[in-house]
Amino acid sequence: TIAHVAVLGGTHGNECSGVVVSKMVEHRSAEYETQYSLKVSAITSNPEAVKRNVRYCETDMNRCFHKRTLNDPPVGVLEHARAKEINALLGPKDVEPSERRVHLALDLHNTTANTGVVLLMHPKDVLCHAVAAHLQGTLDFPVRVAEWLEDEGDVPYVPSCAQHGMTVEVGPVATGLVDARIVAQMLAVVEETLRYAHAVNSGTTPRYVSIGEEKWAGEVSGPLSDTASEVCGEELHMVAYRKAGSYPFPRDDDGGICAFIHKDMQDKDFLRELKQGDAMFTKYDGSDVFLEEQPVGDPSPVFPFFVNEVAYYEKDVAFCVATKHIRILML
Repeated sequence: TIAHVAVLGGTHGNECSGVVVSKMVEHRSAEYETQYSLKVSAITSNPEAVKRNVRYCETDMNRCFHKRTLNDPPVGVLEHARAKEINALLGPKDVEPSERRVHLALDLHNTTANTGVVLLMHPKDVLCHAVAAHLQGTLDFPVRVAEWLEDEGDVPYVPSCAQHGMTVEVGPVATGLVDARIVAQMLAVVEETLRYAHAVNSGTTPRYVSIGEEKWAGEVSGPLSDTASEVCGEELHMVAYRKAGSYPFPRDDDGGICAFIHKDMQDKDFLRELKQGDAMFTKYDGSDVFLEEQPVGDPSPVFPFFVNEVAYYEKDVAFCVATKHIRILML
């Protein structure tokens, strides 16, 4: 049973559409609870960062949720103190997932990259994959799935504290800006997720209970869209991207950035396969920087995402890359 859904906004305080949608959910929570017969909570993750309209005050809150960090956080850091409070609301994370307070957490984010709507989740979270498949089949805009890269079985992200959880990224939109189109898409994701939870609870939709062996994108016969899932007997097949790494900006001898994203790479999140010899950057002297070798050594194609995300400049990340897999859900 999906008895409690939490919607979080403001994990990054200047990603304003998520903040607005979480406040809209707060205003409508009683209506949602009556309509869908489950508890709905709205949480502003980092109120002080929202007040200041900044990504964070002292450290990135969405990297504060490793179990080891929650159990022994740095003293006197605002985001770490708030992370412990959120962990108590959602989890806590150091108990078995089935014993955590919130059944499903949706953490709402914006990006300046041209990702469209992408749902990021744990690779073994069957409920979140099933939610994503439902959203792909019901919403009137594309929805993609990407999977978190595990660190010894744990991840540092806010929704990982709940029994199940995913990050909802929607872009492109500038930081500090509320865009009505982005708000509408984000709210649609939340409301359709609540409808799906109600359908699962009432037994009116199939419930997928396990994730089968994954396949490389090339191992499945016929094309499979990365924004649609396919039912194959008692299985559901869907494309999932998995982060495989990232690329930094080129630097000059003084350590300064000396290039920008190439025009053929800009706004191509998930849309073009990255291959050896592709242009990645244009240097300030007008010359291009090319990919010298394949980025990963497996048979899966590789795709860029979070291309030119403004918040990643401080992390020295020009863009991330992901491999493409087929996830198989079992009834």
